[in-house]
Amino acid sequence: IYQHDFFDSPGVYGDNLFLNHYEWLIKTVLYCRDNSINFYIKAHPNNRKNSRYALSKFTDIYNLKENIIFEDLSLIDIKSTNPIAICSVYGSIIPEALYAGIPVINCGSNPYETFPISYRAFSLENYFELIKKASMGNLKVPEKQKILETFICGKKFLSNICDSFDISW
Repeated sequence: IYQHDFFDSPGVYGDNLFLNHYEWLIKTVLYCRDNSINFYIKAHPNNRKNSRYALSKFTDIYNLKENIIFEDLSLIDIKSTNPIAICSVYGSIIPEALYAGIPVINCGSNPYETFPISYRAFSLENYFELIKKASMGNLKVPEKQKILETFICGKKFLSNICDSFDISW
C-alpha cells in the first residue's frame, strides 16, 4: 500500500472512492487484515511533519509497526519481494510500478487514466474485489509500450495544468 501524504491534495483529481487518504488507508488495511492478505505500507517519501505524525499514530492504533516501511526503497527492491500489487489512490507510482512489472490498483481519478493501464476501481465493492483478485494472482500488467505512452500523456497533462496557473500575483 503506497501511502499518500494525508494533507497533500486528497481530492485534486476528483472521483476518489474515499473521503480522504486516511480513510482510504484505514479501510484498505482493515480489508487486507480481515481477509488474511499480507500487506506492507510504504510511507510517502515526502510526508509533511503532520502526515508523518498521523502515520505514526495510525501504526500504533492498528499495531502495524511490522507492516510499515519508512526507508526509501526503489521499485527494483520492492519488485524483488514479489508483491501481488500496489494500492494507491492516484500518483506517479501507477506507471512507475507497472513499468517495473507490478500490477496497480487505484481508486481515484489520475492523469494516467485516459489510456487505462492500472486497475481503476469505480466503487468500493469493485476496489475490494480487485484486492481479492490480486491476492489470488489474477491481475496482469499491460505491455511496456502502452505504459510508456500513458506515462508520457499523463506527464503532458500535468505540465499543461501547471503551465496554466497564473502565479504572477
